[in-house]
Amino acid sequence: MPIEKLMTRVKQSFFDMLMEKMHRENPSSLYEEVLCILVDSCTLEGAFLVHKGYRYIVTSEEVSWNEEHNIVNIVRKVPDDQTIFSFQESGRETTVFQFPFLSLKEFYLGIVYKENTLPPEFSPLLWRTCTQFLEYVEKEIEKEYERARYAGLYDLTMKLYSSLDPNQVLKDVITAIDTICPKAECSLILSHDSEVSHDLPIRTIKYNEQKSSSGVMKAYVSGRIHIEMMEDGKNSVLYAPLQGKQGVYGVLEMIGENGVICSEQEMNFIEKVAHTTGAALENAKLHEQLEQVIEDVKLINETSHKLNSSLRLDDTIHYMTEQIITFFHAKGVGFLLCITNDKYKILEGSTELFFQTENKPYIDKIYKKINREKESKFINDTDTLFGEKFPYRSLIALPMIHNNKMSGLVLIVHDKPYFFTFNHYRVLQSLVHHSTLAFTNSILREELESLVVTDHLTKLYSRSYLDEQIQQSIERDKLGSLLLLDIDNFKQVNDTYGHQTGDQVIIQVASIIKNNLRDGDIGARWGGEELAVYLPNVPQRIAVSIAQRLVAKVHKETVPHTTVSCGVSSWERGEKSAHQLFIKADKALYQAKNNGKNQVVKSCEK
Repeated sequence: MPIEKLMTRVKQSFFDMLMEKMHRENPSSLYEEVLCILVDSCTLEGAFLVHKGYRYIVTSEEVSWNEEHNIVNIVRKVPDDQTIFSFQESGRETTVFQFPFLSLKEFYLGIVYKENTLPPEFSPLLWRTCTQFLEYVEKEIEKEYERARYAGLYDLTMKLYSSLDPNQVLKDVITAIDTICPKAECSLILSHDSEVSHDLPIRTIKYNEQKSSSGVMKAYVSGRIHIEMMEDGKNSVLYAPLQGKQGVYGVLEMIGENGVICSEQEMNFIEKVAHTTGAALENAKLHEQLEQVIEDVKLINETSHKLNSSLRLDDTIHYMTEQIITFFHAKGVGFLLCITNDKYKILEGSTELFFQTENKPYIDKIYKKINREKESKFINDTDTLFGEKFPYRSLIALPMIHNNKMSGLVLIVHDKPYFFTFNHYRVLQSLVHHSTLAFTNSILREELESLVVTDHLTKLYSRSYLDEQIQQSIERDKLGSLLLLDIDNFKQVNDTYGHQTGDQVIIQVASIIKNNLRDGDIGARWGGEELAVYLPNVPQRIAVSIAQRLVAKVHKETVPHTTVSCGVSSWERGEKSAHQLFIKADKALYQAKNNGKNQVVKSCEK
């Protein structure tokens, strides 16, 4: 076939191919179609194309190339300064066309003849035709890739901005990048405050590791794309910062199969992908933070409302402990009431670990340090505080300051180091600030209540409180007994030792009574040197035994030696008057005095 007719046939085939729809699922298939046209039109044994490290091969139907036909070795034989290079190999004549243009860099087209029947002028003609056509095809393929990639980027953007879950954003990004950049190995390297999913190519930036990639840190710190060579010296790695408006959230790492192609166009696209990812992560994180702020405010408001509803101190502490454990997942919560600079009281409602003897030295040290400095402590590893192994590694300590004075201390701990976040610290600080007034008011209220119902000298209950409790017991219980005690010869004690010693005698007798009461028993100061004990649900015979034991202890343990006389009265269901109970006990006491004192007399009436 004449050369002119052959070239017309090749051009016609190229033209027909271009008339077909360019938008196809795999734009690279255009290269294979070019090779098919050359093989069929020019009756070749085969043809190959090498571009950007990728190889495309087409052979005639009669020929199947095996492994020994090494395309890479053929390309390496082509001198850099020749655009057309022909040679013989294994009985085949091969011509390789090189296209040393900027847009077609490292682009080789090879044809292998069945038999060389074409004149020498054929190769230059074919080279010129292929140059024009392949440049056009290359541009069309790039356009198609760009269109597909930006369509993918658009889809990614729509998907990312519809998701408010950071973990879902990361999954969508990895999936989309694998689709948009199938020839690159991609992974995300995130800052330390990001949740890392173990089933995705996601790592965390290691700020303190010298071996960590300098490229990662340069991109992360500068907010600009950074490229560096890998240790093998062949492949390059591109690092693109995941940047939002408020900061950089990590780095996108891309490694190509044959090195990342870092043309300006390529870098612009990667930068867009990275910025889209950074903005979506920021959006999700801001939403997450907003939800957290709402939960924080809700917690503080609910707690403040509850604490300001006149809770007793024990109820306040129990409620606060439950809230802190639920919200902060603390392993231990302690409330310490300040007594002096060195002494404190652990309040009921604190968790068990604060009452354990082995933890007392650590709690003492924390209390003294906070009381001295009047400053909060947020400690991620308690080894730095104690210099030894405290079983609870994370600690937050917040003083309760009221009127420039520390009234209490709140401690929360966890056995894992770095467990509490700064947000935990900030919210707890606000919670303690809002609850300090309620805490202080609960203490003052109970102190005031104690003053109202407690005798100042003996710390026993007042007579009015005793009257109320006996009347309630008569209405509620089946029976009860009253002990009325009077210190014998008390005037003589005052005259001999003085009124201060007399007061100490009363205090000693009151202390003996308090030390011998059960839960539910009530000790009270009846008036002057007279004291009383009410025993709910205790029959008279047992009450008499208790009274005799008290009388004996007073005689044995008081200094100076003192005795008491005691009258015992009881009631059973049906009686409704505390006043009658007092009258009967008083009569029995009067009889004990007349019988010689230092003894117990029971009322004849039950």
